[in-house]
Amino acid sequence: MANRKSMYTLMIIVVLFLGITCKSIDAQILSGVNREYEITIKGNYTILEVDFELVNITIFNYIYIALDTLDKSAGYSYGIIIIYDPDEEAPILYLMAGSGNSWYRIMNVDKGDRICFSILIDHINKTIYYVVNDKVGNVNKSMIIMPRGVSIILDSIGREFSPPSIYLKKLVVLDTNNSQAIDYFIENNFNKIYEISIIRLNKTKIEITPTQSPTTLSSTPLPNITTSTHSPPQVSPYMSPTTVLLIILMTIVAATTIILITSVYRRKRSPGP
Repeated sequence: MANRKSMYTLMIIVVLFLGITCKSIDAQILSGVNREYEITIKGNYTILEVDFELVNITIFNYIYIALDTLDKSAGYSYGIIIIYDPDEEAPILYLMAGSGNSWYRIMNVDKGDRICFSILIDHINKTIYYVVNDKVGNVNKSMIIMPRGVSIILDSIGREFSPPSIYLKKLVVLDTNNSQAIDYFIENNFNKIYEISIIRLNKTKIEITPTQSPTTLSSTPLPNITTSTHSPPQVSPYMSPTTVLLIILMTIVAATTIILITSVYRRKRSPGP
């Protein structure tokens, strides 16, 4: 009976190990981060897809994730920024679609919220398409400045406030010349977008570094934007070949361990010669 309990205990440990390991492959907690990732855009359509959970945020905190020119003084960004203004009841998520006067209030957020947002830049027709959770819309522009990279900033205005933290699950940059990307984007069919993409930077390794001097955010009133709401269709999550290989290897190790434990247990139960 003791051997059987030991076998069950080992099996449970193996299963828990696999679950924790698989989870850590695709996600990481970030806090106090100020990072830039340079990219080269060659296609007519550029897409940023991000999936994260808001772990912690307090007043004077902000979270910035966007395609931009990597020159913050230029002020051209295409993505989202979450700001917790002390005069507001909750943190507010804004869409950034260009310069500082092209911010659009989308929704309130809070700790524990999962935020899935995607933005598509149509460089030909100068249009920004976006999907933020269940909110879908587009913004027409007279000019679009070509992004040179992806920036992730989690900081606070004032050193007396600790920075926010997020549980980053996915950050993907896609670049394509296929005009079908717009239809796939609106349908939330990213599997198809992956198939037609020229560039795919998945599971970007984010290094946690000390925050730099916080940037003072503009208090300019932000215009409202009309958005349409619908439940986007469910699509299968994308998994890179590396992730699939690791899962297969861990499954083989777990199966081998269980077989060995079972074999030893049976030998101990079998009668001697």
